[in-house]
Amino acid sequence: MFVFVRSMILYTIRIRGQRASVLFDMVKQDGKFFKIKEEFCDDAVPKEFRAVGFLKDIMFYIDITERMLQAGFAGTDSIINITLARWKVDKLKHMILTKKIVNTEIPVYIMQSWDAEKIGVVKPPKVFFPSVYGGIYDQIDQYIRNVISGNMDKTGTILYGPPGNGKSLLVKHFSCKYNLPIYLLSLMRDVDNHSLIRMFARAKGPGIVLIEDFDTTYEGRKCLIDEAKFTFDTLLNVIDGAYSNNEKLIYFMTANYIDKVDFALKHRPSRFRVVAEVRNPSQDDCAKILEKYKNNVYKTSIIEGGYTMDIVMFAKEMLEHGHLFSDVCDKYIPQFQESTDGIRDDAAEQIKKQHEKPPEQAAPVGASSTPA
Repeated sequence: MFVFVRSMILYTIRIRGQRASVLFDMVKQDGKFFKIKEEFCDDAVPKEFRAVGFLKDIMFYIDITERMLQAGFAGTDSIINITLARWKVDKLKHMILTKKIVNTEIPVYIMQSWDAEKIGVVKPPKVFFPSVYGGIYDQIDQYIRNVISGNMDKTGTILYGPPGNGKSLLVKHFSCKYNLPIYLLSLMRDVDNHSLIRMFARAKGPGIVLIEDFDTTYEGRKCLIDEAKFTFDTLLNVIDGAYSNNEKLIYFMTANYIDKVDFALKHRPSRFRVVAEVRNPSQDDCAKILEKYKNNVYKTSIIEGGYTMDIVMFAKEMLEHGHLFSDVCDKYIPQFQESTDGIRDDAAEQIKKQHEKPPEQAAPVGASSTPA
């Protein structure tokens, strides 16, 4: 009888990583912990923390334990369980998920058969316009929130369209917004099926698995890598989670041409729920990006030019550095367009350095050599 009553009143949720830190920070600011047990030993030994917590009008019991990872792997894995009244669960979830995490660098790992090697970090984009992505932004955002909260095991999104319109930028944005590490899948000739299975086992949720420029690896089911040792069927199986649980993983796949992506990927919601084209920004989007600059013929040419997002953002950066509208449109944008897509970030920096002006010589921001 007691067990039945307890199950009707109480509910246990599990959180991980930075979301636990968010909860601790909120309790420090607006609540209190009554600790029952706290042990912090050597880093190689799992720690324990048990306490009754109060956060505004929510009382909960938190139990944190750490388990050692499987033999042969370094580190520990935290298990954080929170037990509270059923009618307070949604409120606590909302508080934890909507609290912005302040983290300037999110790790990026490359998936390898023996380990997930950290290769760099991503930082929040300096400028980001969700409206550019239309309704798909809110849709993807909700699916990610569902995965983080445990309401969904995994989700996936295929983003396609011409290069330079922010497909990878959107992935970086969500990575930083929800503090999700990125696991980059690199399919090379020496990767066989066993290696592919082990690579996916390295990805730990909550996190993002990123498969970029898939249409340069496969056209339909034809592999474009000479003498590739892995098979398309195995790739489907690892995405499905046939060899690992795929718990709290968010998949992103990018491609320039959606017609090259096989039906089994783009028309299977169990693998990729969202398949969306990322187009050139609309004239309204361009006008919003350049809204602080006075109207003139050059500004109009950018807004109505049908440019990709990276070109519009490049123009905005050059204007912010004090360059004339006429120079941006007549010199710098053509120079930027001539650069190879794969090195455009480097090209943008080189152009900025080549035409950098001393502060005292810089023209007023957004100024033009022609009348407004």
